[in-house]
Amino acid sequence: MVSKRRTGEEPEAERSSLGCGRRVCMFVFNNFTHDSRVLKEAKTLTEQGYDVRVVAFKDKTTASREIVEGFRVIRVVLDPPHLRMLARLRRRGSTSFLAAFANLLTSFWNFFLSGFSKIVRLVSHAMSTMFSFLKVAIARIAAVLRWVVLKFLYLAFGAGVNFVGSLLFVLRLAVGRGGAGDAFVMQSALRGQTSKLYWHRLTTAFSRAGIALQRRVNRYCKTLRGRLEGGIVLCKRVVQRRYAQIRQWRVRRGNQFQNWSYEHIKQFVLRYHRPLCFQNFYANGMQAVADEPADIYQAHDLNTLPVAWWLARKHKAKLVYDSHELYLNRNRTKPRGRINDFLLASMEKFLIRRCHAAITVNDTIAKELAVRYRIPTPHVIMNAPLSKSTEAAVESEALRRELGIPQQRFLILYCGGITFNRGLEKVIQSMALLPDCHLVFMGYGTAEYTESLLRIAEEHGVHERFDFFGPVPSDMVTTYASCADLGIAPIENVCLSYYYCSPNKVFEYLNAGLPVVASDFPEMRRVIEEFSVGGVFDPENPSDIARAITDIKENPEAARQMRANTVNAAGKFHWGNEAEKLLNIYKGLYVN
Repeated sequence: MVSKRRTGEEPEAERSSLGCGRRVCMFVFNNFTHDSRVLKEAKTLTEQGYDVRVVAFKDKTTASREIVEGFRVIRVVLDPPHLRMLARLRRRGSTSFLAAFANLLTSFWNFFLSGFSKIVRLVSHAMSTMFSFLKVAIARIAAVLRWVVLKFLYLAFGAGVNFVGSLLFVLRLAVGRGGAGDAFVMQSALRGQTSKLYWHRLTTAFSRAGIALQRRVNRYCKTLRGRLEGGIVLCKRVVQRRYAQIRQWRVRRGNQFQNWSYEHIKQFVLRYHRPLCFQNFYANGMQAVADEPADIYQAHDLNTLPVAWWLARKHKAKLVYDSHELYLNRNRTKPRGRINDFLLASMEKFLIRRCHAAITVNDTIAKELAVRYRIPTPHVIMNAPLSKSTEAAVESEALRRELGIPQQRFLILYCGGITFNRGLEKVIQSMALLPDCHLVFMGYGTAEYTESLLRIAEEHGVHERFDFFGPVPSDMVTTYASCADLGIAPIENVCLSYYYCSPNKVFEYLNAGLPVVASDFPEMRRVIEEFSVGGVFDPENPSDIARAITDIKENPEAARQMRANTVNAAGKFHWGNEAEKLLNIYKGLYVN
């Protein structure tokens, strides 16, 4: 192992109790209360002597630091700057809010006025300079031309030209056309320098025209500047008058303006809520583990991979990426834009190629990642549950007993997250076609969503045969599930990640000895057909869901065979096998 400088070293006796003593730091973007996959991985590594820390975020129901299954959990507070800003705006009164708004408008118009005045002065000065330069340039060009013409005339015709020119000019003076008051003109005429006289008059005309043009431009610039400044001052007065009206309106309307402004600011800021929360989690997470660098950093999903990569690069440590799903194609309430998709795909492509090991949950997703990013096929560690213990089997009837469900009632169990796009609404609707069945949802869901499911049950007249239960600890799921007659996994095909999924609920049903009916998706169909442990259905069709359940319910012999087959399936899909894969991956990080 490459030696590293560490801060805050533990005593040698304590380090020796950790076996190999390699420090592992995992990042997960949740509160780490229901994430069974991260829990099992951290526990497995801890049992093998790794010093494991899990960094999650803190909410109102969780502690900042605690010991879970022998490893440390560090929860950091999410306090992103945009939420602090909104809180400050909400705390401030309407007077101060409007004063800040007025100051902003006043500052803007003062800046605009001063800036535009400077621009007008600059343009005026530039035009004056340009016409002054034009005047001098014309004079110099005329002088050069005059000199060239004179030289040509003197060389070509000599003094004869001067005599004829003088005679003609004297005649012009005689009839009153010559401008005899000009001494230079008279002198030039008497000397016969006719050519010089003509070019003097030409240059004088050019100079006078230039001066007149300059004066006119200066006059126009002055007029334009005055009008622009007057217009700006008028605009400023209009704004000030409107602001006075706003102040009067505020007095009449109270806090309505503040609330309106706050809501619009809030809507704009919350567009970037998740990226800002991620950035805050990264900063607080790095600060929380700064005093104890790790040998291995593991990121759970793409949303924690940047911080794990940064720390691994900083401390020259190993980097492991555990992709729980196709993150870019996961279940979302609102679609991302194309630019966001491109940026996230580029980020995942850049970071996954710099990982020392990549892990995912099934073969289909592993192949998809390998093809998408042109990397070696990631390792597969499935979401298999812990084996059901003999001691737990004693309490296997706890679910029926606590809910008062009689033994003769056919019990259909769904366990997992109670949330949208899981097909739960369609399962409730199918219960109208299954009069002798009872449905239980075992897991965690928000109060708002569970109430919506209860309303659906009442609308279809099945609320008396429908219950919620739990959530229960992850190591007790199979214990509670074992008293059911059938497990169901009705995932909807709303995204590619769901279509490729192999949810741990399927393996929990198998370890509990239950036949399984699931959505007709590749990974779930493969498991069910390989071991003959159930059937598949169209998750969008309540009638097809009822058909799949009835096929098992009305055929007791087939159901018994399916239960027997779950023993073989459970022998393959349990955490003991997956834990061995995980340990081999970690050992391979330091091979060669």
